Amino acid sequence: MPEPPESSDAEWRTVGLQNALQRIRQNEEEQTKRRREGRKRGQLTRSPVERLRNCNPGQLRAALRICRQFLKDHRTAPDEYDCAQKYRRTVLLSVPAGKMRYQLEKRPCGKGCNQCPHRPYLYADYRDGSIIKQKYFGKPPFGKIPRKVRAAIRNRAEV
Repeated sequence: MPEPPESSDAEWRTVGLQNALQRIRQNEEEQTKRRREGRKRGQLTRSPVERLRNCNPGQLRAALRICRQFLKDHRTAPDEYDCAQKYRRTVLLSVPAGKMRYQLEKRPCGKGCNQCPHRPYLYADYRDGSIIKQKYFGKPPFGKIPRKVRAAIRNRAEV
């Protein structure tokens, strides 16, 4: 450790305190940066791994049952209730296919338009963890969608 300058002890303590605060701020900024960058897909954070390490075999089996149920939920399409949005819309057709639920919807454009809602648009809802995300397919003709969904849209148009 370097020798304190010949000035007063108070100045030396102040400089040391400022250096410590600067290091703390740098560490916090680095942690925030790492947190914002996120983690690789499929990689767990440290806290669940540490908590699992502290479990006994019975608790680990219970955690495994819960994880299997979560995996089962991810292999199925979300329910219509889970796909409900906060804003006003009209669902014309809802078809589960694989891990996604395809919905043909009419939504208001939100621009104070007198002609709302406009033509139907296709959305696909899927799970990402506990969050239901949505993918927009746009207006007809739709791009690459499952045959089951395309047939349901065609049958709806014929009715």
